[in-house]
Amino acid sequence: MCIRDSLYTEQMALDDIEPVLSLTRAWTMVRFFENDLLDVCNCTVCDCKFVVHAHEPEKIFICGICQPPSRAGKPLKGIKKPENA
Repeated sequence: MCIRDSLYTEQMALDDIEPVLSLTRAWTMVRFFENDLLDVCNCTVCDCKFVVHAHEPEKIFICGICQPPSRAGKPLKGIKKPENA
């Protein structure tokens, strides 16, 4: 089990929420996997498994948690913070 999986299930337990996957969504994912539209790839940093597009060029995959987008956590340009904050 991936560390992030255990963190996810731990958070679900703290919030008293059960993870839910609807039948429609599950069936759609099964069909996509069977038709080679989706595949599973391991992150090269944390080794967790992620669902990816099947026909993307082979490359080193790093998940968004290990390498967040460059704008993650940065305020938008031109938006000023309130003075009272």
